[in-house]
Amino acid sequence: MHIVRRYILLVAVLLSALLASAQQSAEELFQKGDDCCDAEKYAEAAGYWLQAAQMGHALSQCVIGVCYQEGIGVAVDNAQAIYWLTQAANQNDADAQCRLAEYYLWRTDGAKNVEKGLEWLHKSAEQDYGLALCYVGDMFATGSILPKNDVEAAKYYLKASSKSCALAQLNMGNCYFLGRGVEKDYQQAVYWYERAAAQGLDVAQFNLAQCYENGTGVARDDAKAATLYSKSAAQGNVMAINNLAGCYYLGKGVVQNKEQAFALWSQAKGYSYAQQNLGLRYSNSKACLKAQRKQEKRAINRWVHIKY
Repeated sequence: MHIVRRYILLVAVLLSALLASAQQSAEELFQKGDDCCDAEKYAEAAGYWLQAAQMGHALSQCVIGVCYQEGIGVAVDNAQAIYWLTQAANQNDADAQCRLAEYYLWRTDGAKNVEKGLEWLHKSAEQDYGLALCYVGDMFATGSILPKNDVEAAKYYLKASSKSCALAQLNMGNCYFLGRGVEKDYQQAVYWYERAAAQGLDVAQFNLAQCYENGTGVARDDAKAATLYSKSAAQGNVMAINNLAGCYYLGKGVVQNKEQAFALWSQAKGYSYAQQNLGLRYSNSKACLKAQRKQEKRAINRWVHIKY
């Protein structure tokens, strides 16, 4: 009996060592993939992640699932994406669980399955995954799937914001700005906009710029407003492009440069406010000169204000 026990113990030790070795190899493969990704060698990265995923490495399973979902280093393949995300989700990877929730809740190609989507969303939110918590907040805020409840929405946004979810921080700022689910507080709105903007969220940068431009919840600062509009505009936000053009047209926070203003308004063509402002360039006849000057003075009033 003593010999049998020693044998069982030896086998357990060997199995543990083998598993540890395999896990270490999977970690190494994942890291190689990460290094290749940093070097923009996406096909090589996907190859390493796939190998690690096949060894049961949860994070690699999630990442290769995203690769198949987004076409990063591999051809887009929804079946493979869902397979690997499910493998990772079954190992309690909160990101994979949240991505599966997105897939089943908001697909438009027949794959929509609200019950399954909510199941995965619940599992991800139970792990305090920021984006999952934010999605629950969205459902309460809009009355979509869950009963509309602004107070519950704000609670979930706040919890998600504490997990550094930029989208939740933006929404928390909106809650304070509009007084939805919380008491209206412009300073708190600015506080959360700043955190979302620092993470590069273009809408948060735009909203924060509006606050600095108008002196809402913070001291008025045209230079900061222009800088934030510029950051948001660089990401293609047409509202920010339009307002940055206005800054150049009027010399607010930047050196006045009307040609730069017109160039920016041209970039935002198709956006109604930008189209109206672009019309200033072509209103040069004597008949409309007076109207043009009046329009210039009122140009800032046609800029976009925060909309939710």
